[in-house]
Amino acid sequence: MNIRKPLLLTGLFFLCSVPKGTASCGSAYVTNRSSNNVSIINTTTQAVTATVTVGAAPFGVAITPDGNFAYVTNRSSDNVSIINTTTQAVTATVTVGDGPFGVAITPDGNFAYVTNLSSANVSIINTSTQAVTATVTVGTSPSGVAITPDGSFAYVTNRSSANVSIINTTSQAVTATVTVGSLPSSVAMLPACHGYAGKKKKKGPRPSHHPRPAPTRTPKYKDR
Repeated sequence: MNIRKPLLLTGLFFLCSVPKGTASCGSAYVTNRSSNNVSIINTTTQAVTATVTVGAAPFGVAITPDGNFAYVTNRSSDNVSIINTTTQAVTATVTVGDGPFGVAITPDGNFAYVTNLSSANVSIINTSTQAVTATVTVGTSPSGVAITPDGSFAYVTNRSSANVSIINTTSQAVTATVTVGSLPSSVAMLPACHGYAGKKKKKGPRPSHHPRPAPTRTPKYKDR
């Protein structure tokens, strides 16, 4: 089964369609800011099946495309908790900037982009090494973050500077800044627009619009 992109809301992430056999298939991950934990809801039974303790004031959450890990930003402890979705336990904690807020995973699953609200930058985590490999300065009070479907750019909303920083994911640098409305918070991407990807039918010879002439018959004469 192909992996579909899950739906991301503030503090809520649906793990809807992952490869068959994944233990966490059909789960919703909810960050609980005041209780410093994450509730995991089974979307079939609509009940909490596990509660995972993370850092202080968890806020954002995103799940890797393969469904194996959940990345949770902890605003008050300035770090990210990485939860193994099979064991439902924190397997790593990564220190980032001040006041980590939003988080998004690249489509290939190789990097996690974390907005740091209080330090005006974005921490880029390598998901293989589970370490910060780059820090990109953006606008003031960055909050939301979303990555283009092709993985080429990360869009970051800067609440206090009323603009959006566009980060090139290859160079890991801001390549453009777009002025928007007051207090931009969230950002989301539409799926990639593609034409029909199915197999095209082979074109056969076009039928003629001209009627075929009737066969000419040679008249037969009887001998007299």
